[in-house]
Amino acid sequence: MTKPSKSSLKHYVLDTETGYIHATPYGFNIYAADFLDAAKQFKTSRPFSPVPYYLLCHSIELSLKCFLLGKKAASKEELKKREWGHYFGRLMKRASELEIDSLVTITPEHLSA
Repeated sequence: MTKPSKSSLKHYVLDTETGYIHATPYGFNIYAADFLDAAKQFKTSRPFSPVPYYLLCHSIELSLKCFLLGKKAASKEELKKREWGHYFGRLMKRASELEIDSLVTITPEHLSA
C-alpha cells in the first residue's frame, strides 16, 4: 500500500455538539473502577506525570457521586451544578454525613489529602 500524497489528502471539519451520558449509580461505579484501573496501569518513562493522580482523583469523585446518588442524597442534575462539581470537600462532607465510613475506611490522612 502506498502512502497518499499531501495533495490528495482532503481536510474535513466536523461540528459536534455536547454529548451526555445518563448514568445510574451503578454506571458511576463502573466508570470509577475504570479510572482506578487506568491509574494502576499507567506507565511513563518520565520522572513525574500528573496523569495517574488525575485518574485517581476522578475515580474518587465518581465514587463519591455514586454513593450520593445511591443514597438519593443528590440527583444527577444537582451533582452537575457548580456547588458540587469537582469539590471533593463538599462531596466528602455530605458522604460522611450519610455514613460512607460504614462501607469504606476513611482515615484522617485521606481527608487531609
